Amino acid sequence: MGVLTVIGAFLVALIVPAVSRLLSDEYKEWRPHLVRKVIRFSVRFLPQSERGRYEEEFSAHIEDTPGDLSKLIVALSLIPAAFRMSDRPLLALGLKRALDIFIAVGSLALLMPLLISVAIFIRIESRGPIVVKHTRLGKGGKTFPVFKFRTMYSDKSYDALAGLAFRSDPRITRTGSFLRITSIDELPQLFNVLRGDMSLVGPRAYPPNLMAAGMMIDELVTDYHSRLQMRPGISGLAQIRGLRGPSEYPAAYSNRIEADLEYIKSYSLALDLKILWQTVFSQLSPLSAPLIVLLAMMISGGISFLLYLAIP
Repeated sequence: MGVLTVIGAFLVALIVPAVSRLLSDEYKEWRPHLVRKVIRFSVRFLPQSERGRYEEEFSAHIEDTPGDLSKLIVALSLIPAAFRMSDRPLLALGLKRALDIFIAVGSLALLMPLLISVAIFIRIESRGPIVVKHTRLGKGGKTFPVFKFRTMYSDKSYDALAGLAFRSDPRITRTGSFLRITSIDELPQLFNVLRGDMSLVGPRAYPPNLMAAGMMIDELVTDYHSRLQMRPGISGLAQIRGLRGPSEYPAAYSNRIEADLEYIKSYSLALDLKILWQTVFSQLSPLSAPLIVLLAMMISGGISFLLYLAIP
């Protein structure tokens, strides 16, 4: 009880001066600025496509309220209202982020021998960086650098030719071809997850101004930007359905975007776990299986050795 009393007194000591300042005439001119900030914060709980409309409606509603302090109180009441209207509850997104960090840290620790081995093979075959950065569109349309193992020769980079790489692309190294088949080239994206750029599961991370089937993808698919409501994922609903890779058919890209939007609409923690489970087994191939078996043997051997040292 004593600890709770101290914490309560501390919070009161912080809150009372702040409220007193807001009530004083000294900060009267600053209140409209605070109201605008509260409105912008409130609409962040809403889907990207709805934010502009609701921001205008919230602002119009507050303008009809008399008094600066009354406007501020109404603006603060919009936060729980926006939260109730959100189709992605904050608690669920918080659990999603916690799951991302937990699995990313554990995966990096377990996969470190594999990551080091891949880095050695890349460096032996050709000169250049081991990990490359590609610009991708993230949540809210913001760009970020996505990390991948280099799968192409350094003098034949991704941007040297327009469009996505294809299966027999001469730019791809032999090691890179193996990494692409097994999807091992995407493992450095676990660092993007830790940075908060990506999630383990989400819409596919596409580059800005992507050309697909000879057209800009946002012209080809009208709902393309609606998929930017959530962080892009290393895997997702489109990937486990086999909707990936370059294609000459516009319908292929439409199906991918529809899968992304379906994921956003029906998101749940259980769906994320289901997609992660299916991703692990869908990515296994005759080429990657020996590596995974070897990795499992190394991990189990390491755990056994640690138990041997720990038990007298």
